Amino acid sequence: MRILFELSGEHPKLPEAELAGVLDGERLRWKLHGRDRLRSTIILDVASKDASFAGRLALTKRAVGIFSIGKDLKAIAAAVYPKIRNARSFRVRCESNTVERELGALLHERGLRVKLENPEETVEVVRFRKGWAAGLGIPLDRDFEPRHPLKRPFFHPTSLRPKTARLLLNLARVKKGDRMLDPFCGAGGILIEAGLMGLKMTGRDIDDRMIEGCGKNLAHFGVNAVLECRDALSAGKGRFDAVVTDPPYGKSSTTLGLGLQDLYERFLLSASAKIRKGGRLVMMLPGEYRLRHPDFTLLGKHRIRVHKSLTRVLWVLEKD
Repeated sequence: MRILFELSGEHPKLPEAELAGVLDGERLRWKLHGRDRLRSTIILDVASKDASFAGRLALTKRAVGIFSIGKDLKAIAAAVYPKIRNARSFRVRCESNTVERELGALLHERGLRVKLENPEETVEVVRFRKGWAAGLGIPLDRDFEPRHPLKRPFFHPTSLRPKTARLLLNLARVKKGDRMLDPFCGAGGILIEAGLMGLKMTGRDIDDRMIEGCGKNLAHFGVNAVLECRDALSAGKGRFDAVVTDPPYGKSSTTLGLGLQDLYERFLLSASAKIRKGGRLVMMLPGEYRLRHPDFTLLGKHRIRVHKSLTRVLWVLEKD
């Protein structure tokens, strides 16, 4: 199916990298149909009739399953009508009031009933290059606020916000049923999002108080995970499809008695034994650290804002 993605524009590269990570994680073949750089919009042809994967995206503002692209509203109406002909009511939504009225009138002339409040179908029309792309919206899970760290039973100041946690997981190229490890799980921000995505999760932390608090947070959101009070550098059991984590980097965090540079270097060596070949390690570090990663291929480094005054570098690595 042909899908338009209106990217958030919050970062020059991450929204598109996240989209590619989700598509690759879901093992979906796709190709670029077109791009409108001015409006941060891309259209992809995805080899699937199920667009529910788009609901995972954190840095996409809107997704629309496209029926027609062009300048001629009559041609667009002709392409849209067969898709909604059985709807009891419809409305057109577009940034242009003129397009809303004219396309709505053309569809109404074909016998469809216009209803501006709570219609059965809403035709989304998005400006694309010098024309319009029209189709039906695809639901996105954009309501992260109920999972904000301050709204969890157990709060810790280092916990990631859900939108950032979701982004890290999507960059890890995981799908439902994959095995994921967070060896510095803390209050469980990454595990909560992973559980809602249907992953099989293991969370580890050296502080038993964090493990206890993490368990409370997971239970609050109906999420299950294997939780272990364990040193992040220890061997543990099993291999994982991905390791996604936010290692400690502040005074309020436990660093195993190591300097941060030493901790990060040793953690990379430890993580190498925990990830299957082709699996990904996604983590955030302070910007000043330069890591050697002999067992991994660096796929990307992105500077991102975590909180208003906190900027970190997001590393995406693939196990060789």
